[in-house]
Amino acid sequence: MPWRRLGPYALVFGVVFGGERVADAEDGASARCGSAAPGAYQHDGFYLHAETGVALLSAHVADSPRGRSRVRGIGQSGGIALGAAIAPGLTLGGNIWTARIDPSFVENGVSVVPDDDSVKLTLGSLGPFLEWYPNPYRGFHLQSSAAVAIAIETDVKGEPLRPPALGAKFALGAGYEWFVSPQFSLGFLVRMNVLADARPRPEGPERTLAEIPELLLSSTYN
Repeated sequence: MPWRRLGPYALVFGVVFGGERVADAEDGASARCGSAAPGAYQHDGFYLHAETGVALLSAHVADSPRGRSRVRGIGQSGGIALGAAIAPGLTLGGNIWTARIDPSFVENGVSVVPDDDSVKLTLGSLGPFLEWYPNPYRGFHLQSSAAVAIAIETDVKGEPLRPPALGAKFALGAGYEWFVSPQFSLGFLVRMNVLADARPRPEGPERTLAEIPELLLSSTYN
């Protein structure tokens, strides 16, 4: 199939898998490691990771006393992870994640777009993660995580609606990083999150199931 038919997907695949060719230079890691300290230009040992980027939210709501059925929005997300390699290229640890979304709603079949910037949806999660670099000398990596999650909506006065919604979040991601020093690398990450939560109410919980894709810039000390 001609590359032009793939449109923007050609760019994504070109960056991710084309990065493998750039990474061949990183395989000079074996050459560099001859004179560098053990573990240099290799994903092993202590792990510290930070990321920030853009998040989209698309959620279905059930049993809402407000007649709400959908929530959509865009915002900023970020996270910090801390862990250690349990094998070369395989890291286990814990992470904290948050996102701040400007939402719009569908309530009683009508689209509602808040005209007050105080209306926000703040999401957060805390839990374990697993990160895998198939080749610890190269930058392509996969990650997965599971976490407890919280969702806090603020009203037009900026006051949080109580009680907050509590639930769980699961995520899968893939990305590529380039070493810029013996232990420090920079790159990007694409991740899909699925968040399920419930807000307790006397008449029964309001349940939400959300999909949250992210595009992130990442930095790792490893």
